[in-house]
Amino acid sequence: MRVVVFIVVFLSVVSCLPDPIPISVEPAPQKLVISSQYIPGVGISVLITKSFSALENRQISSEQGAQSLAVLQDLLVANAEVHLKYLDQSKRLNEITPGVYMIELETLPKETELTLEVYDSETGLSANAVTHVKPQVSLGGIAYQITQRNEERDLTIDYSINDPIGEDNWYVLNFYSQVSDEGGFNGFTELEFLNSQSVLISNNEPTNGEVTLRNWSRDTLAIALSNISMEHYQYLNQLKKSAQAVPFITEPANVSGNVKGGYGFFSAQFPDVKVLTLN
Repeated sequence: MRVVVFIVVFLSVVSCLPDPIPISVEPAPQKLVISSQYIPGVGISVLITKSFSALENRQISSEQGAQSLAVLQDLLVANAEVHLKYLDQSKRLNEITPGVYMIELETLPKETELTLEVYDSETGLSANAVTHVKPQVSLGGIAYQITQRNEERDLTIDYSINDPIGEDNWYVLNFYSQVSDEGGFNGFTELEFLNSQSVLISNNEPTNGEVTLRNWSRDTLAIALSNISMEHYQYLNQLKKSAQAVPFITEPANVSGNVKGGYGFFSAQFPDVKVLTLN
């Protein structure tokens, strides 16, 4: 009898459910996305891509490596007009490969203002950003320990930063792997960035610490320390929160960079890099 009552109640509830309402979500307007790398005395490089809607369901993750890059190929912005203004000068960046622009640049005094202007004639999209040159801060001591777990190994890194006394500084510490088993460490490429892990350090946190890299399979490790602005720290922290957000449970992260008319963050910090061969 109870079973019959339950079935009747269940059918009554189901019959009362409204018909599904079709929902149409307009994608956000496409914009330019900018990131940069500055090496004093060498030059500055800028990566320019186009944003895409989350509705496109592009599969991008830190584990996919080259597959992630293949997904992004059609978003690279080629043949754009990219200009850099600083110290009463204006220079046009050269396109090295689709989406990547570079120009030789002398060592600039710290806090020198740099203005980046980008225009894509194919889409009519434009963006600009202003940043200031950040001085390099060096890494102190680095030590590591390898812990084997069955067929996997964890890598524990002890680090310290030569933090200038009396200054408020914010840092990002990146740990890069080599691209493949052939050729060893191959410098900073977007592929390595996608395969990296990072630690953010604010001005009121200790400048020495320990981080464990789980299942580190490579025999080469590059550690890069960048002295960044507070705004850049906040941007990276927002990205981190956004990546860890759980729909309908955690508070949505509002990611805002310094690019007007676009997304991303234009920066001019000079990383201190140490490369280790793991035994």
